Amino acid sequence: MGKKKWTRPRSGPGASLKRGALRLKATKTEARSGKKHADYVPKSQLGEPEARRGREKLVVAGSALKQMTNRQLKQHLEKLGHVPQLKAGSACLFCGHKSLSVHGCPPLPAVLKGWSARYFRCTRKCCHKQQHFLSNSPVFYVGRGTDVPPLRQQVTVLWHLAWRTPGRLLRAEVGCNEKRIENMRHRWQGVLSKFVEETQSRSQGGDFQQVEVDETVVRKQKVGDTVAWQTFVGSKVRGQRKSLVLQKRGFANSLSKVRPSGLSAPPPLTTAEWQSFASEHLQSNTVVHTDGAQAYCAPVPNLHLRHDSVSHSTKKGGPYFTKNCTHKGVKKVDKRKSNLKTVAGTQCIDGTWTSLKRSCLGVNAKYPHKIEDHVREAQFHSWQGSADPWHAMGSVLRWHRAALGALIAKKHNAQATGQLNIFLNP
Repeated sequence: MGKKKWTRPRSGPGASLKRGALRLKATKTEARSGKKHADYVPKSQLGEPEARRGREKLVVAGSALKQMTNRQLKQHLEKLGHVPQLKAGSACLFCGHKSLSVHGCPPLPAVLKGWSARYFRCTRKCCHKQQHFLSNSPVFYVGRGTDVPPLRQQVTVLWHLAWRTPGRLLRAEVGCNEKRIENMRHRWQGVLSKFVEETQSRSQGGDFQQVEVDETVVRKQKVGDTVAWQTFVGSKVRGQRKSLVLQKRGFANSLSKVRPSGLSAPPPLTTAEWQSFASEHLQSNTVVHTDGAQAYCAPVPNLHLRHDSVSHSTKKGGPYFTKNCTHKGVKKVDKRKSNLKTVAGTQCIDGTWTSLKRSCLGVNAKYPHKIEDHVREAQFHSWQGSADPWHAMGSVLRWHRAALGALIAKKHNAQATGQLNIFLNP
């Protein structure tokens, strides 16, 4: 009798697995070796889960926005913060004092007729500014001529800009001139860039949180045998979407020469740039994950950082995207120091670079700061995730009014101090 041929059992631990998740689960390294590796994103750094696509609740849809009356639309804009809510006795938009009155005001512009709006006048002696709810607005504009687009059309354009609708579709939907659309887009991006630069995180990490640091190139310009690169250095706490920080490299450190082969590469990050970035945006006792750039290995004065790196180079069998690491004596358990296991890599921030560069496709900006506006807009939407961008736009415009009011108050205080000094010391 011949030897019976061995076959794989139909059930049990040796059964054949189908292609897909079961086979992937059985072939994991930790399943075969019995070793437990750390999570790429620590559970202590995981943020709140985002809403599912079917459960997302929008503040208002585009169809509902069209069905609102002028009065309802004005109340909607005031509620979200797109425009201020003015009344007698409220704060002036130009001087900040609560001295608004309805006496001695001219008739409203034609674009505001039918909106239940009123003109107000500041009764302060040094101000006397006449204003309405669109005065001093960074995005809405009201003129005296007939060439001013209707306010409802401006609101519709802003709603589409908040959702980043492509320009060709926006023009077909709204039905206005492309120059007007681009004018409002530049106004909105200018406000948004200031908001992102002022509100992005100034200090990240601490308590041995894991932060990824990397740099990316968004544009290059060749002039003769010199190439100017627009490079941004960024950092992001793993698991926290709103922690993304971007800083543009200086022009002097972004120049390179064209090689004899006709190619050119962006200059590497310098040690001084890395130390300046880390001193401004990182805290002590932080685990920093980077790629194989040499500048990241330099110590930062007055900061205690733990450094993990992976090599994206093709040398020595690379590239490597993740690597298991262990830091000794950093995690306190029952007043004792134990080891902290991490997974080195820059996968989180690399995904951010992909979405950021996608937002700059098709942008033909003549000046570098115009590209930066698109980068800041992509950073802002990366913060928001699946949140309603129309509601977020109201928060940005409310912040702009508060910042402008603080600047005006500071200016008036400086003028009052100067007048007092002149009076005391004639």
